[in-house]
Amino acid sequence: MSSTITVPRALYDMFGGELEARVAAFVTALEAHQLTVGEPAPVEHEVVEALARSGAEIEIEEPPATNQPEPDPFPPLTARQLRLWLLARGITRAMVEAALANLPEPDREVAEIEWEYSTQYLRSHRLIDLFGALFDLSPADIDAGWPEAAAL
Repeated sequence: MSSTITVPRALYDMFGGELEARVAAFVTALEAHQLTVGEPAPVEHEVVEALARSGAEIEIEEPPATNQPEPDPFPPLTARQLRLWLLARGITRAMVEAALANLPEPDREVAEIEWEYSTQYLRSHRLIDLFGALFDLSPADIDAGWPEAAAL
C-alpha cells in the first residue's frame, strides 16, 4: 500500500508541470546508480529527491475556490464623487439644477429629489442616463468615466 504526499499547486507549478516526470527520472537514476561503483550519486532538486526517496504517490493540492465575484466595473458612486466627476467635465451644480428645473412634471420633482437627496448612485440609476441625455454624454462616455469618478 503506497502513501500519498500532497504537493501545493504553487510548488508543483515551480516545476513547470514536470514534477512527476522528474521524480520518475530520479528514481530510475537512483536504481541505476546502485549498480555502479565509485560514481557520484545522482542529484536533483531537494523536493524531487524527497519525493523520490519517499516512494509516495504525488497528489496536487488545488487552491480553494474563492467564490469571489468579479469586482463590479461600476461600483456605486457617492453624491460627492458624481458631482466632482461632472464638474471635471464642465458640468456645474447650477447647470444640473437648471436642466432639472426644465423637466416636465412629475419627472422634474422626482429628478430634483434624487439629485438632492441620493447618497449614492449606481450606474443603472435613471438619473445617470438622464444626465447623459441632458449634457451630451454617451453611455460609452459615462461607462469610461465611471472608474475615474469612483477614484475621486
